[in-house]
Order: sequence, then structure tokens, then C-alpha cells
Amino acid sequence: IKVGDRVKASTLRRELARAYPNVSAIDLSKALDNAQSVIGALLGALDLLAWFCLAVGLLVLGGTLALGRRERLRQAALYRALGCSGRELLVMDAVEFLALGALAFSIAAATSHALGFALARYMKVGFAAAPASLAVMAAAALLLPTAVGLFVQRAAYRGGLGALRDEAGS
Repeated sequence: IKVGDRVKASTLRRELARAYPNVSAIDLSKALDNAQSVIGALLGALDLLAWFCLAVGLLVLGGTLALGRRERLRQAALYRALGCSGRELLVMDAVEFLALGALAFSIAAATSHALGFALARYMKVGFAAAPASLAVMAAAALLLPTAVGLFVQRAAYRGGLGALRDEAGS
């Protein structure tokens, strides 16, 4: 029996002990509070781990883009020679990075929800997706890679064709 008030729970235990002396009534509220505290700490640690993985992923993305910088600058120079403006190059790269972010979000959301559902089913508890958490994950997956990518590629968007040639040649 679950009783919300501690005074009522104490009164109920006394009445049960009087009515049924051979039956023991055990208050599990403290054990449940402790279990809920431990689960809360674990979920907080998992959330922190997820943000750490995001930060490491952004570092890897920045490093990968920096390694391919020369090739991307040559490609930007070619597009400039064909008549693209710096704004058009920026839009092309932004769309590419947004698409990569959308793909990463889709994979991460599907995987995390599948694992959460499987874990909830194994533990025989209910599973409910957190829309606020999904919204934050979507925003991070779309905006952060785009910002990092555009920052690393910033030389391709300013200056003329000569600036790109100088940058690609160095």
C-alpha cells in the first residue's frame, strides 16, 4: 500500500500491527528514495557523458575539416572561377553541414530511443521520450557542426579568387 503522507503511513503501520500481530509492515519509502537518488545520479552522469561525446565529435570534425582544408579551398577556387560568390559558397557549405548534422541527429535519436526502450522493457518500467531533450539534441546536432564547419572554412567565403589561390598554395 502506498501512502503519500508520513504521518498517515505511521498510523497505518500501527493499526496493521494491532489488527494483525503476526504480519510485519515495512516502510520502503526510504529505500525507494535512495534508489531514485542513485538512478538520478546515473542519468546525470550519462547526460554529462553525452555532452562530452558531442564536444569530442566537434573536435574530430574540426580536425578532419582542417586536414581537408587545402582540397576544399581548391574546390572553392574552382567554384569562384565558375562564377559563384562567397555567399553562395557559404550557403552550399552550410547546407552540407546541416545535412550531416541532421543525419547525426537521426542516428543518435533512433539509437538512444531504441536502447532506452529496450532498457525500460528489460526493467519492466514505462518508457517515455523527452521532447525537450530531443529538441536540445536536434539544435546541438544541427547548429554546432555547422558553426564549426563554417568557421574552419571561413577563408573560402571572403576575398577574391586571388586570395583563395594564395591560401590554397600555402
